Amino acid sequence: MSKGEPSRVLTSEQAEGNQRDVTQEQSRVVLISEGTSSLGEAIAREFARAGFRVAISGRSAERLDHVKRELENLSPEHGNPEVRILSLIMNLEHQEQVDTLVSQVIEKFGRLDALINNAEHIVKSTDLLDRNFFTDFQNVLQVNLFAATRLAQLAAPYLIRSPRGVIVNVCSFRGAATSNISNSIAKAGISMFTKTLANEFEGSKVRVVAVAPGSNTTLRTPETENVLSTSMLDEKDDTEEVANVVRFLESEEASFVHGCTIDINTSPLA
Repeated sequence: MSKGEPSRVLTSEQAEGNQRDVTQEQSRVVLISEGTSSLGEAIAREFARAGFRVAISGRSAERLDHVKRELENLSPEHGNPEVRILSLIMNLEHQEQVDTLVSQVIEKFGRLDALINNAEHIVKSTDLLDRNFFTDFQNVLQVNLFAATRLAQLAAPYLIRSPRGVIVNVCSFRGAATSNISNSIAKAGISMFTKTLANEFEGSKVRVVAVAPGSNTTLRTPETENVLSTSMLDEKDDTEEVANVVRFLESEEASFVHGCTIDINTSPLA
């Protein structure tokens, strides 16, 4: 060490503090809806690497099994796969299934510290005169807006008890664009829900934020890729970058980020 260079040796207090931070992160529980989408999986990886106990939901048993195995290998206790990872088959189009999701997480882990509302239902219908419009509209609202709202309601009592309760809502580019009535209304609703819910949590330690990635992240699932245009799928995939932002927003470093939507997109029209 050169003369005048500050010491990089941790004091005993700093070392204990760092260990305490690690222990706190490893005791935290995060629930990620639609954890089998490309973005959901990337978000789950970020939290598993940090030592969180991770619960994911998804509609495909095969995809759930794949993601669960990946998370188990990233988890500090990957030798005991049942300890830190919970995967739940869940179709958020069905309200009765939504109503059981949080309770299953609590039954497994006994607590909940962060909720990532990541589920998204995408439809082709863009024309109000389409005969299937209203059915599609109801399905989109159920998954993209109603399920997210219900999960927040069910999670709230546990998040309030947490030393750092956080809700991160994922809004795709469709919340700002006007190319699709159903998806745009649902995602715009999530953005306003984020602001309003943040006000409701005033005085508590719970923060509520939203992220608005582009089509190249949130829309990629086995169920929706056939709906997307070729130009959307050809865009640069920034899924990992978005997952990093979500992880940051959950952390203590983002303690003053509350009630807002963070745009993560290179397109000014998104």
